[in-house]
Amino acid sequence: MNEDQILTNDVSDVSGLGQHTTTAARLYHFPHGGDVIDSPGVREFGLWHLEAEQITNGFVEFHDYLGRCKYRDCKHDTDPGCALREAVENGKIAESRFENYHRILESMAQVQVKTRKNFSSSDD
Repeated sequence: MNEDQILTNDVSDVSGLGQHTTTAARLYHFPHGGDVIDSPGVREFGLWHLEAEQITNGFVEFHDYLGRCKYRDCKHDTDPGCALREAVENGKIAESRFENYHRILESMAQVQVKTRKNFSSSDD
């Protein structure tokens, strides 16, 4: 991806947010892997509509280890006999990917807690 080809604008001194430059969504591919979506007007992207299992299945490098944990209800965190954690410790899965996986699950849990609080306080 050549930086010279991408329109950018300044960050607002008032809000600290980026100023709109582009008007249509566009997908950019990085030459060494990875992608970024420029989606004008969208300030947040969330996965809260997905179940934790769907997030787990989205990490393709986990597939060979899923179903191999000691316990069927393994949360792939500090559970004894976790095949994913063992794969990370043995260098089969990148630790950064495993950490990102846990950050995503944690952010989903935080959204669920906030949502429950909002619904319960509106019942009063």
